[in-house]
Amino acid sequence: IWLAGTASCNTLIAVSMSLTLLKSRTGMCQTNILLSRIICLVVETGTVCAVCAVLDLILYLVFMHNNYHLAPSITLTKVYLNSLFAVSNLRFSVRYSHPFHRS
Repeated sequence: IWLAGTASCNTLIAVSMSLTLLKSRTGMCQTNILLSRIICLVVETGTVCAVCAVLDLILYLVFMHNNYHLAPSITLTKVYLNSLFAVSNLRFSVRYSHPFHRS
């Protein structure tokens, strides 16, 4: 149950965030560029997390009596951490690449 929940939640989060961000586009060029960067990040990190979670679920269902599903499960924690770092890097690059930012 946990594996199916993880896979479906990761997919649902990536899809809903992408759709919400697509709906929030404005006519302003800078805002649309920023939203495009955020959407790309959400799709990339959300897709990787969802694929890893689905792979974990598939390996668990196919090889129930073995522990093959632990490899993507352990990898999933690292993918979550890398997603967190990617979001932090995006925030840093957006903050310091803004044309009106003064040090």
